Amino acid sequence: GPPPPAAARSSPAVPAGSLRPDAAVPARYRGMITAAAQLCASRRVTPALIAGILKAESDFNPQFSDPSTASYGIAGWTPAVFTSWVSDAGQDYMKPADAIPAVSRFLCWLDEKFDQADLGGDREALLAAGYDTSSRKVIDQRGVPPTARTFATAVVRYAHEYGTS
Repeated sequence: GPPPPAAARSSPAVPAGSLRPDAAVPARYRGMITAAAQLCASRRVTPALIAGILKAESDFNPQFSDPSTASYGIAGWTPAVFTSWVSDAGQDYMKPADAIPAVSRFLCWLDEKFDQADLGGDREALLAAGYDTSSRKVIDQRGVPPTARTFATAVVRYAHEYGTS
């Protein structure tokens, strides 16, 4: 028969949720996003999910600032929450190289919490909702709380646009 398509011949399989080469994710953040996802053993915390969060939070703007919600930087961190997810006290939520790995650590923790709570449903949407609100609100609702629905829907849409399946 005919040879397999080029994609089928390419070397190691690309893990689901990897950033597609044509994804609208700024080149300068791609390596940071991919490395951040690798900090989490869960296959649910993907580069595409992290990129979706950054897009929904700030449109990849490292200077993002919303004093009304106390959200800052590329990942929309609240300074008080950020300090819980950094690997070293000198890190800065306004620096993408510090903010992006903290997103992965937080999502990884949320994923474990949701496993412990035996939470079913769309895990990407649940993780996005937990990022936006809190693990407690998502677990209490047994799903995406109404206040996080718009954010979670946007994150999932972006993650699917950006990621390999």
